[in-house]
Amino acid sequence: MELINTILGTPLGYIIYMAYIFTGNYGFAVIIFAVFVRLVILFPVGIIAHKNAIRFLKLQSSLNIIKRRYSGDKERMNEEQYVLLKKSGITRLSG
Repeated sequence: MELINTILGTPLGYIIYMAYIFTGNYGFAVIIFAVFVRLVILFPVGIIAHKNAIRFLKLQSSLNIIKRRYSGDKERMNEEQYVLLKKSGITRLSG
């Protein structure tokens, strides 16, 4: 817990403190902090997730063919899907 506080809490604490010094109001400081976190931290992560989702959708037809071809054999179907996704450079957790 100490490590998380040091890595995240301290820098984010300084950011909200600077926002308070800039505005002089805790309410506006929280709003500025929320906008900052959304733009600097969450927006780039969202873009990466969106790009990976688009890449995954492009492979959807190939995945459907594999599902139809190996519908009776779940293990073989999962193996073929894994090979296709690995060849494309996509992981299921990236989207």
